[in-house]
Amino acid sequence: MPKSIFARRCDVARPSLTHVRQLAAEFATSLSATAIRFVECTPEPCAVVYAQAGRISWWSRNESFGLWLDRGETLSRDTYAFDAGAGKRVDDRMQLTDATAWSADRAADDLELFEHPMALPAIGGVITLFWHKA
Repeated sequence: MPKSIFARRCDVARPSLTHVRQLAAEFATSLSATAIRFVECTPEPCAVVYAQAGRISWWSRNESFGLWLDRGETLSRDTYAFDAGAGKRVDDRMQLTDATAWSADRAADDLELFEHPMALPAIGGVITLFWHKA
């Protein structure tokens, strides 16, 4: 995913996993690698989180993303990612979520955060893309 080619494809007004999945198919890359590269290249405040067994395994954000998440943190039952990981039906789109369910940062109190999770049952995980307005 050369930055010179990939970055211009990441300049979208409202990022989502739908866009990331399209890029992964186009570039023949894994969803997680594409999501990480998307977060690095988009001008929008974004992060990607991978959770397994109900805990944050890893995450990546760009400089403009306004929250800090903790690796190893248990997913809150108030998140769509928790629902997706529990096998519940979750809409396949960005949805407004409670930022305080994801982060103890003071910034979470006033942040309008959007979450787009996708269960990965073959590996027992959930990948989630986050976005907020700048």
